[in-house]
Amino acid sequence: MINVLYEGIRAKKGKFRLTEKEFLKASEYQKDYIITLVLDLDNEPTFLTIDNPIKNLKFEEKIVKSK
Repeated sequence: MINVLYEGIRAKKGKFRLTEKEFLKASEYQKDYIITLVLDLDNEPTFLTIDNPIKNLKFEEKIVKSK
């Protein structure tokens, strides 16, 4: 089974975030986890697919507190 996460970015490039749960699932499934980014949503959308994001991307932990 392949697990896919879709994220949209309005510009041609930019940052995206994973929730803690999404990060844990990506860590658990590694080779069976794919992130598909939909870029340039405001103009001509394109797709970027990232296999095994834990291996192929650098993540930075940020803690966001709810109000």
